[in-house]
Amino acid sequence: MKKFTVSFMFFVVLFLLSGFSCKAGAQILPPSTNGELFTVSLSPDSPWQERPGVVDQIPDDLKIMEIVITAGSNDVDINSLIFSVSQQYFYDNIPRITQVNLGYQSVMLGSALLPEGIHSCQFYFNLTIPANSSKTLSFNLLGIKGDGSILPRVSEVRGGGKAMENYVYPVDTYGSFFSFVDPNKTHVELIFEPRTKSDTLYILPEQLFWTSGYFQLAPDNLLPQAINSFRMQVGLWNCISFNQFHFTSPRTMDSLSDYDYLSKNGRFAESYPNNNYSLSWFSNDPENGTSGYRFGEICGFNNLRPEESVLITYYLETILYTPQFSEPTTKSYGHWLALKSIDGIRGDIDGNGTVSEEDVVILEDEYNRAGILSSELTFSSEGVNAGRGVLLFKSSVPSFLEIWLLRVFINNPDNILVRNLGIGKLMSEHPIGSGTVVVPNSTEVSGDELTITTQGFAVNVSGLLNGRYWSKVVQVINGQAVVQLPDANMKYQVEAIDLFSVSDISTTENLPTNFNLDQNYPNPFNPTTAISYSIPENSFITLKVYDILGKEVATLVNEEKIAGNYQVNFDGSQLASGAYLCRLTANNFIQTKKMVLMK
Repeated sequence: MKKFTVSFMFFVVLFLLSGFSCKAGAQILPPSTNGELFTVSLSPDSPWQERPGVVDQIPDDLKIMEIVITAGSNDVDINSLIFSVSQQYFYDNIPRITQVNLGYQSVMLGSALLPEGIHSCQFYFNLTIPANSSKTLSFNLLGIKGDGSILPRVSEVRGGGKAMENYVYPVDTYGSFFSFVDPNKTHVELIFEPRTKSDTLYILPEQLFWTSGYFQLAPDNLLPQAINSFRMQVGLWNCISFNQFHFTSPRTMDSLSDYDYLSKNGRFAESYPNNNYSLSWFSNDPENGTSGYRFGEICGFNNLRPEESVLITYYLETILYTPQFSEPTTKSYGHWLALKSIDGIRGDIDGNGTVSEEDVVILEDEYNRAGILSSELTFSSEGVNAGRGVLLFKSSVPSFLEIWLLRVFINNPDNILVRNLGIGKLMSEHPIGSGTVVVPNSTEVSGDELTITTQGFAVNVSGLLNGRYWSKVVQVINGQAVVQLPDANMKYQVEAIDLFSVSDISTTENLPTNFNLDQNYPNPFNPTTAISYSIPENSFITLKVYDILGKEVATLVNEEKIAGNYQVNFDGSQLASGAYLCRLTANNFIQTKKMVLMK
C-alpha cells in the first residue's frame, strides 16, 4: 500500500506541474507499465549540435528535436502535447525565439508564437497512430536571435482511443543542447583558489599555505578550444627565490587541455627567468586550441616574521581564434595575490583574544558538517581562522585529533595532554614542536594501507596528491596507526611525535640539577635536527636560532617551563646552508651551541 501511495503521489505532482486542469475521466499511468496506450521517446535521428553555433550563422528555420510516438495494441489518437525550451545551467540566457512549428512528415500539425519572455507552448492537433506502429514528430524553431542556449523538452503528451478515452503521458523527453555564441563576447576568466574575500592570504606562523589558479574560457559565451596560444607567467616578489616554496607544474583542465594532447597539437616552452616561472603554448592548428589551463600550485610553510609579506603576480596573454572568429584576437590579463604573515593566539578560533567554548564549537560543527575544515575558514586576519587551532603538526587547519585536544583544554587546561601545547599563547612565541618531541617510527605498506609502528602519541602522513599538498593526522593506539593513502603510488613522509607532558618530562626522581643546552643531533644536519635542553626549576625559557651575523632566524621556545628535560625539533629547510647559533636563555643562564646546516 505504501508503494502504491508513493507512486501515485509522484505522478500527481508531475501532472500538477504540467499546468493542466484534469477533465473528468482522464487517467495518469506510469510510462513503463504493460499494456500502455502509447509511449514517447527521443528519435535517434533527432538533431544534435557538436559545437556551438555563431549568432550570425543561425538558420532561419532550425529543426531542434524529433520524438517518436509508438502506439500499443490499439489505435491511438494523439490530440495535444507541451513543448518548452530552457537554458543550460551555466548559460545566462535563452536566445529570442519567435515561433515553434510542429510537423509530421510534410504535414504541419501546429504553429505557436512565443512572445518575449515565454519559453513554452501547448499544441492541439489530431494524429491517429495505428496499433503497434510509430510516427515521428519534428519541432522547428523560427526567428532565433541573440546568443544563449536552448534545451528542448516535451513534458506531456495526451491522447485517447478505444482502450482509454483520455490518456495523459507525463514524459520528460529532452533533445540535444544547442548553444549560439557571439565571438565578440568570448573572453577568458582567471580563477584563483582558495577563494577569499580579498586578494590577500593572511598566514599564521609556520602555517601551511597554498594557492593555485587557472584560466578558462568564460562559460557564459563559450566557443570551446578558442584559446589558440597562450603565455602565462608567475612571479614572486620580496622573497629569495622559488626554492622557498614548493611549485608544481601546471595541471590540465580536461581532455582537451591535457598536457599530452596539447603537446601533440602544439609546442610548449618553459623557463624560469629572474625569479619568475614562464610557460607558453603555441597551437599547430588554428582550429584546435584549448579551453583552459591551470597555473601551477605554490605552497609552503610560513617562515616570515609577523607583518612581513610576499607578493605573487600572475600574467596571462592569449590569442583567441576559431573558424567562427573573423580574425584572431590577442588579450592580456593580470592578477596579484599577497601573502601576509600575521600572529595569533593558539586555540583562539574566532579571533576575540581568548580561548573558549565557542572556539572549539566552531571547529566541531564545521568538521561534523563536512568531515573537513574548509579553506574558507582560514587565511583571514579578522574573525574566524581555523589555522589558530593547529597544535601538533605544521598544517593549514587542525585535524580531528587536534580538535579533540582543544576540547580537552576547554574542559581542563592543566590536563597532562594539553598543558604544554601553547594553547592560549602567541603562536610566534610557541612554535609547533616546542610542546612535542619527534620519536622513531617504522612503516609497512599493503596496497594503499599504510601501517606505522611507533611509541609516539600521534603521526602525520603528508605528501603531494595531484600536485596539491595532502596530509592526515592519526592518533597512535597500542603502538600503531593506520592511514589510508588516497593513492597507493604517491610519495609521502611520516612524522611521529610524543607529548612532553606524557613521557618526556622527567619525574621528580631524576630532575636535572643544572641548566644545560646539549649539542644538537645530528650535526651537521639536513634539514632537521633535535635540540635538547634541561632546566632544574620552573623558569621562563627562550631558545632561539641566529645566523652567523647574529640575525635571529627562529624562535623555538619563548614561555614558562616547568623543571625537566626537553627536546625540540628544528627545521632548516627554508634556510641556506651554513653555520647557525642556538642560544638558551633561562633566568640568568645563557648557553650557546654552534650548528651546521649542510644541504
